[in-house]
Amino acid sequence: MKIKQASVPSGKSNNKGAADNLMPGTALLRHREWRGPADTLYDYTKWAELWGILIRWFIRHPLQNSKALLRYRWMFTYVTVPAFFDRLCAGQKGACLKASRCNLNHMASSVTDVLTTIFSADLHLHPGSRKAADLSQKIILFDELLPALIGKGFPGHKTILLQMYPMFIPSLINQHTPVHYITQTESYGLPADVCPLPSFEAGLAIDDDYPKIGCCMVTSNMPCDGSIMTTMLQDRRIGLPTHPLNVPLRWKRPEVQSYAVDEILSAIEFIEKQTGTKCDWDALREACEVWNGQNESKFEKWEMNLTDIPPHTGASVWMYRVYEHQAACGDPKTLKNSRKVNRILQKQVAAGKCP
Repeated sequence: MKIKQASVPSGKSNNKGAADNLMPGTALLRHREWRGPADTLYDYTKWAELWGILIRWFIRHPLQNSKALLRYRWMFTYVTVPAFFDRLCAGQKGACLKASRCNLNHMASSVTDVLTTIFSADLHLHPGSRKAADLSQKIILFDELLPALIGKGFPGHKTILLQMYPMFIPSLINQHTPVHYITQTESYGLPADVCPLPSFEAGLAIDDDYPKIGCCMVTSNMPCDGSIMTTMLQDRRIGLPTHPLNVPLRWKRPEVQSYAVDEILSAIEFIEKQTGTKCDWDALREACEVWNGQNESKFEKWEMNLTDIPPHTGASVWMYRVYEHQAACGDPKTLKNSRKVNRILQKQVAAGKCP
């Protein structure tokens, strides 16, 4: 059966979309998006605040950050963050715009803080530095798909998701970022049909593009069999004492609950052995209470989005949630931001109208 294509009217269309505000061949805006006086001013203020976060981060350690930009290919992706955030907020107004900008700027602040810790301890950037080596020994590495909450039981140490900052976030900002590293993995002999996430991780290890940090690492069997296959490549390059924390695939079944608890306890025992410190169960409990508050905040958002006027939609919702769930779980600052966003959304729902 032959399908007739819809006819396209001749001449220029009067319909304007978000892409019409982009410079040809780029993802750069010709000018700030007009959203009405109040929302345009708010958006511009938050955009300026974002630049403030990035500039302050760079000038704190200009030499160190410059060396990181030159050493790591994936670092150049972060240079495009302001344009990336603009695209995520395109067309938004009112509570949705405010919530998005609050979430994104909080992520920017959190990520730059972690990058400062990573680069300050990175022996690729500071070879032979005793100060960097001592800081590195205070870092516990986790696989990016393991929430960092367990590490809160060791308040004298930093818990960092190794692949989150060179792999996961850059791939969200620019989907072309993984191509080079996946090519490296396939050139090394791994099958081309492996899930691109662990293939990207392995490519970073092959290219020696992971920061050289940490006293030990906790890995996992997540998200798929491909990650189990590529773990050996990462383990070989990273060269740290490693412990696999296996996540049950059928995690809701009663019979696996005791197994899951044993896995967590074994990971804590491993960290205690490598760090030479005992788990602070009170600190871990406090972090879990913060995490419970973060989850309550998430459920409140879901309830508001079930109304006839869902106040917060778009990529900033799920991207913030992924980062919160993995890297910022148990973080009081992130909980404070989540509650602030909820108050903004609640006003929009109470008003009962779209912005």
